[in-house]
Amino acid sequence: MMDWSSPTSLETTAPQTARCLVAALALLAAVALACSGGSDRQADKANPGREAFPGVPLPAGANEKDRGNVGALPFGVPGSTVDPAAFTSLEFRTYEVDNAPEDVIDFYHGELDGWEEISALSVSGETGGGFGVWTRGDDTALWVGARPKNGVTELIVILGSSE
Repeated sequence: MMDWSSPTSLETTAPQTARCLVAALALLAAVALACSGGSDRQADKANPGREAFPGVPLPAGANEKDRGNVGALPFGVPGSTVDPAAFTSLEFRTYEVDNAPEDVIDFYHGELDGWEEISALSVSGETGGGFGVWTRGDDTALWVGARPKNGVTELIVILGSSE
């Protein structure tokens, strides 16, 4: 049983939980790519409007790597009350950025005007990463994940909407 009164237990548990959540988001990204049946567009092109989707900005220097539509995601992000199955459309975009994963998640804290943050977490370091979930009204949700990969940060942005 966890001793919640012990600061050492809490300090150890938070990074472990964050790593598990980042791993779950990486799995979410892999499922998105697999379910899409391939990409609609590939390769090293920066989004000219500097937005992944309307109202969803990108960090400076983000280079788009992939995009597509996902019919369904089999699970949500742990710790979030937002269920991907509630949305009729799920679109994703993946990018590479030079910023650290925690800096990418911090960027979204201040840049998503009109969105309500449901949950967000980031962990620094080589095995770190981060994720966040935001909603806009009852019919739009946003999942953002960032993790280190091959010397850069891989960013995935998934937009869920009900039409």
